[in-house]
Amino acid sequence: MHPVSAHPQILAPAGNRDSFLAALAAGADAVYCGLKRFSARMEAKNFSVEELALLTDFAHAKGVEVFVTLNSLIRTDELDELQRTIDVLVHQVSPDALIVQDLGVATLAGKLGFRGDIHLSTLANVSFPDALKTVSSLPGVRRVVLPRELGIDEIRSMAEACPKGIGLEVFVHGALCYGVSGRCYWSSFLGGKSGLRGSCVQPCRRRYIQEKRGVKGSAGRIFSCLDLSLDVLTKVLLEIPQIQGWKIEGRKKGPHYVYQTVSAYRLFRDQPKDGTARKQALELLENALGRPTTHYRFLDHRPQHPLSVVQQTGSGKRIGKIVGTSKKRFILTFETLEPGDTVRVGYEDDRFHSLLRMERLWISGSRIPLSADASGLLNVDTPVFLTDRRQRQLESILQTMRGELLGRTLPSLSEGRQPSSEKLPGRQSEKTAFPRKCSHSKYRMKASEITVYRKLPERQPRHAETGYWLSADQMQTAPRHVWIWLPPVVWPKDAEQWRACTDSLLKHGCRRFVLNMPYQIEWFRDKHLFEKPQRGYRRNDNDPKESLAENTNSRRIPLRDGHLELWAGPFCNASNPLAISMLKRMGFSGVIVSPELGQTDYLVLPERSPLPLGIVLSGFWPLSISRIAPESMLEEEPILSPKGEVCFLKHVDQTVWVYPNWELHLEAHRKTLEEAGYRLFIHLKEPIPKGIVLKKRPGLWNWENGLR
Repeated sequence: MHPVSAHPQILAPAGNRDSFLAALAAGADAVYCGLKRFSARMEAKNFSVEELALLTDFAHAKGVEVFVTLNSLIRTDELDELQRTIDVLVHQVSPDALIVQDLGVATLAGKLGFRGDIHLSTLANVSFPDALKTVSSLPGVRRVVLPRELGIDEIRSMAEACPKGIGLEVFVHGALCYGVSGRCYWSSFLGGKSGLRGSCVQPCRRRYIQEKRGVKGSAGRIFSCLDLSLDVLTKVLLEIPQIQGWKIEGRKKGPHYVYQTVSAYRLFRDQPKDGTARKQALELLENALGRPTTHYRFLDHRPQHPLSVVQQTGSGKRIGKIVGTSKKRFILTFETLEPGDTVRVGYEDDRFHSLLRMERLWISGSRIPLSADASGLLNVDTPVFLTDRRQRQLESILQTMRGELLGRTLPSLSEGRQPSSEKLPGRQSEKTAFPRKCSHSKYRMKASEITVYRKLPERQPRHAETGYWLSADQMQTAPRHVWIWLPPVVWPKDAEQWRACTDSLLKHGCRRFVLNMPYQIEWFRDKHLFEKPQRGYRRNDNDPKESLAENTNSRRIPLRDGHLELWAGPFCNASNPLAISMLKRMGFSGVIVSPELGQTDYLVLPERSPLPLGIVLSGFWPLSISRIAPESMLEEEPILSPKGEVCFLKHVDQTVWVYPNWELHLEAHRKTLEEAGYRLFIHLKEPIPKGIVLKKRPGLWNWENGLR
């Protein structure tokens, strides 16, 4: 574990070997990277076990740490492979830290002998000070990666709340997502490729048109963000000792980007008062080949809007455009291109999008001829971007380092283990480190349905259970029998208000809550009161999962005037029994599972779950939740995608929810789900804006095709 220091690590991304070596060459203190599975950047090339073992040994010899990402949403059928993956990392790679999203992975890593640190990914969405108290009780967790949306005052409030032994990591450079990390389902909802599993197809980067009162506007990339760059503002972070790492985003980037950004932020950190060093660092970032940049919300008194329909938001540096006649097109360059440089013509979602590798030197102002086939597809003024550069000096350094690497042998392996990039080895024991099966007899709950409203209707059905979303404009009182749903995003400046509201509701006699961030359980802690068995739950002393609570520092949940029922909501993204076991240890009564899963995933969960389960059966589910709204976009008016899909914006407290114009519908499968063991069925009711016409679609999400 790293001591609290005013000298934060520069943490570099690496999605391939040369980027890893470039990070070492630039002087990174740590490199973060992933294997070919369980990484939230599956579009990067990533590493085989042999390659990562060799590179990690090489980095350690140079005094550089290696952090491995296991920050994907985990399905139940992947737990065996996950166990083997962690096992091989422990015995063959020896990383210094694991970066995880699923809270249960921390427990599994410890049981498999991992003795490094656990870092909670930004996908875990630790976004308010009280959350850090819960985090400090999780096994092995030593660092939290903060959301990119936080400003400096909010970062300071998180630092002030940091318990002993917990450090913070802050993004200083790289791509911004429109949605809050861990709260974007856009790619998954439209095609099953989940951002929580690193497979996002970036629908937010596409062109959209808003129909304003029946009239179509001009198309624009209204949800596409500029890149984050804190550059000279990082000097403020040096004043916060709890910040242990400055993180650079970009595991899909090439070695040029990694070398330039790491070199720049070393100068910002090591020579913050040197004007010459600052100028040099800014020049390095200017040539790092990213998008145009923004400070975003970092300066609370001077925030910058990260969405711009005026500036281009394509990845890479714009260095030219298409010119010529319809019969023959050329690339007109704005700057010199060298042999080995890679350029992209157009945006990634354009039908004529293509990548070209330069084979010779082209000086600024050159007209580079294109093939006849390409000429027929391209429009005049189509932008051209430089996406990677084979800088001579860097290429020479990398060539030397490749030679050093080839001269090394794999680090010694544990007896009987031979690494393979095809099949990960690991212990094949009958007793695994996570629950295998549970008996349904221990749940005495009857199946029930809950209809959840934005605001409670004046007349509630007598024989139906209801719930409502807690919001800033209705925080005072609520009927005692309803289910109160807490928000899926909480910002530091609002956290105390939400906590005070839950206290008020508890005093009023409310006892049924759905928490959509696992850390919200901190608002219900009271170590002076004891726990009663959960209603509908019978302890089974012969169940091996009951021992999971041993050796933990979890505090007790209060009961006050009666039973308190706390369920983890669907935004907690629970998708496997390991995660559910951790939620049980934290004090939850039940879990509403992730709505992203497929049929097979849903049906295997109950028999291995240590808690009663619920599922969202119908209703509106957001494509994404953000802290920002696109400029000039009207709320609750239809926005059209290039494929004719319709979405609309809705402000909810301090967030913006993007909804599709069709609902989730799994009602036809209710009986199957109940027979599998589900006990709580959720219907989410959302007022339909007047200008939105609902589209008739099956609404099965990933039920048939599964989660990818």
